[in-house]
Amino acid sequence: MSASDLLPRSLKEKVRVKNILLHVQDDPGMGARFQTALSLARDQDGHLTCLQVTPTPYFPADGPVSPETFNLFVDSVEVPARELRAALEARLNSDMVSWDWRTRNGNSAIEILREALLADVIVAATGDEAPDISTVGALVVHGHVPILAVPVTASQFDPGDPIMIAWNGTAESANSVRHSLAMMRAAASVHIVTIAEERLDFPPTDVAAYLSRHGIHAEIHERPAEPSVAEALTASARELGVSCIVMGGYGHSRYRERMFGGVTRTLLLDCPIPLLLSH
Repeated sequence: MSASDLLPRSLKEKVRVKNILLHVQDDPGMGARFQTALSLARDQDGHLTCLQVTPTPYFPADGPVSPETFNLFVDSVEVPARELRAALEARLNSDMVSWDWRTRNGNSAIEILREALLADVIVAATGDEAPDISTVGALVVHGHVPILAVPVTASQFDPGDPIMIAWNGTAESANSVRHSLAMMRAAASVHIVTIAEERLDFPPTDVAAYLSRHGIHAEIHERPAEPSVAEALTASARELGVSCIVMGGYGHSRYRERMFGGVTRTLLLDCPIPLLLSH
């Protein structure tokens, strides 16, 4: 029995993830994030919006472009996009989930953010084989919607599995907790993991008390930062068998993380478990 089974029906309906925005692009991680978004839509009885973004044609400005060159570019982009849409729509039509399909041209991050004004969560790609890690970074920093970042290697996503909160006492991690209440209600268990580096102004006991007022019981774990914070979090997630890690994204500036490294960037590049990120 999951935690959500103990709640009144009216309360469960109020906190569901109803509007799921999926970034559609022909890349190695498409299958993993499509299946993740589909599983979440089924579990939450939500609506899945598939947003397919194709790049705007760009040609050098130092001369005319022949019709043949233009047509070759269009075919190289639009033909695979049409094939991907046909394949995914065939799978959606065979599944009992509410969905619609939208298309945009331009920069992926900009177009996703425009479409996400009324989304409850954005499902995007992560990992070193993802098309562009800066896309997820821009979504985390500039959006007001939690990002479910799915690694290319993710085999399955079960919303009923345990969830782990990576707590460091920051405003970003607090936002991630608030944004993930619906998913935590559906989880079999919730675990708050802190890495023992320094004293926190808001200790994990405060998080547990906050969640208890929402009818969610959470267990607290403290781990040493060995061999690093990112690796300690990943090891804890594996040990606890969680479906995703809830955490704040880019507690430091993106420039600082890009120049000197950081937990968010490290996990975005190399974490086998989906991350639910908020800024």
